[in-house]
Amino acid sequence: MALSSQRADAAPVRQRVERLGRAYRDAWAQVGHPADAADIAVAVHGFVGDDDRQAKATYLEHELLMFTTGAAEIGRPPMAPPGRDAQLEPGGMVFAGGLDEVADRILQLHAQLGHTRQILQMDVGGMPHATYLKAIELLGTEVLPQIRKELGER
Repeated sequence: MALSSQRADAAPVRQRVERLGRAYRDAWAQVGHPADAADIAVAVHGFVGDDDRQAKATYLEHELLMFTTGAAEIGRPPMAPPGRDAQLEPGGMVFAGGLDEVADRILQLHAQLGHTRQILQMDVGGMPHATYLKAIELLGTEVLPQIRKELGER
C-alpha cells in the first residue's frame, strides 16, 4: 500500500489512509482470510531524536543531501521538492521528531489504519552511521514502549 508523499490538509489524507486500509482488508477477505487478521505494514522516512527541532533539522539536512546527490547523478540542478518541511508535521509522511512526537504520529496512523508494522527508513543522504544507530536505539528503547503501553501490548 502506498501513500502519497504530497501533503494535503489532514482530513483528505486521513480519509485516504482509512480508505486504503479498508480496501486492503476487503481484498484480504476476498481471498478467504479474515479481514481483521490482515497484516498491514507502513514504511516511511523518519528519524528519532531527543527533541523535535533537532531531530527534524538532522533529518532535513541529510534528506537535502540525498536530493542533491540524486539530482547530480542525472544531471539536474540540486533541488528538494517544495514543501518538505510540511511532510514532517501531522498529516505528512515523514515521521521525524522527538520521542513523543514520533510515538504520537505512529499511534495516530495506527488509529486510522490499524497497521501492525511500522518501518522508519532513517539512513538517508549519507547520515553518519552512529547518528542513525542512536535513532534506532531511541526508537526501540523509548518510542516502542510508549506505543506498546498505549496499545496495551507486551
